Amino acid sequence: MENFNVDQISGMLVGGILAVGAMGSVISLVMSILTIIGGWKMFRKFGEPGWKAIIPFYNTWVEYRYTWKAVMAIPVIVLGFGGGILMKIAEAGSALQIIASLAFLAGWVLTIIAYYKRCKAFGHGIGFTIGHVIAPGILTIILGFGKSQYIGRGVSDAQAAVSTAESENK
Repeated sequence: MENFNVDQISGMLVGGILAVGAMGSVISLVMSILTIIGGWKMFRKFGEPGWKAIIPFYNTWVEYRYTWKAVMAIPVIVLGFGGGILMKIAEAGSALQIIASLAFLAGWVLTIIAYYKRCKAFGHGIGFTIGHVIAPGILTIILGFGKSQYIGRGVSDAQAAVSTAESENK
């Protein structure tokens, strides 16, 4: 059995940590690219050019036109970013920090509603929405690359169930 000195052990630990970090970075990069492509393909299912999926803020506006109401993109963006920015500049425990936290939370609630509406527009229900909240990138990839078809906004649960059954039979 070989004996290692402290320098060798620390070198192996650092090498291992760097390898794991590099692997995590590669996985993150691949997931980001797949999410962008999934969003592109999802926009194509709306009948929109895919490039619209990669323009920040505009992509939210366009998506909400098809899944909710375009005007709902404004409070989602303002509450999310505004709340986040205010939290950074507010002093800990101040009234401003509490207001900022509530604004950020309201933005998240609206985002979850938007996920639900997106899932409904593609014929999926609450289970798919929960998956979207937990892993939005993966579910965007599934919507873009999968069999799901855009069936329209304001779809009822019965229509979504029929659409899901039809896409599974294909």
